[in-house]
Amino acid sequence: MRLWILAILFYGIGDTVTTIMNLRSGCVELNPVVNLFVAGYGELGIILPKISIIAFCYYLYRDTKSQIIPIALFVIGLLCIAINVCVSLFKWSV
Repeated sequence: MRLWILAILFYGIGDTVTTIMNLRSGCVELNPVVNLFVAGYGELGIILPKISIIAFCYYLYRDTKSQIIPIALFVIGLLCIAINVCVSLFKWSV
């Protein structure tokens, strides 16, 4: 359960918050699928795909009990947060 808490904190919340901060400062979402959601639903467009991905991953986890699933979400979230912070602080363009 601790791994899922980390996955939700870093992938679900951390990446979402840092992405929204960057969008508000004028950055553009580079993921084309998420960008379509953002264009249609604004900031909520970041949250809907995120919830869907977490739910799908949890569905897979229930069947397999593979710890790699929440670990992967945690690592992806950590990397996304790092990229978002670098974009914000250093005006990086990825």
